[in-house]
Amino acid sequence: MNTRIRDLRIAEGLSQIEFGNKLGMTRHEIYNLESGRTRIKESDLKLITSTFKVNEKWLKTGEGDMYTFSNNNLITAEVLCAIDKNERLAKAMLKFSKLNDKELEAMEKLLELFQKE
Repeated sequence: MNTRIRDLRIAEGLSQIEFGNKLGMTRHEIYNLESGRTRIKESDLKLITSTFKVNEKWLKTGEGDMYTFSNNNLITAEVLCAIDKNERLAKAMLKFSKLNDKELEAMEKLLELFQKE
């Protein structure tokens, strides 16, 4: 697990000090975890997975993806792919992004009407 902690820190682009600061740990504690000098406590494992949205199974075993993906992440990725493939949709989304909450609510209702047809 120690090498995966290091892999995560590097993937995040953080020094041991920065990584430790995000977790409330010292650089020395991070060094000891990465080098295998100390075993990770369950509470620290949970802290790492929640702070960095890391897949606990990956952190423990190396199996699966490094990061967890919520439904929001998947929806965002799907929308970005659709926008990337369709210039007209990209322009429409840019216009949507400039609407205020009341205008967005009206547009949502309008879109729901189109979807029912």
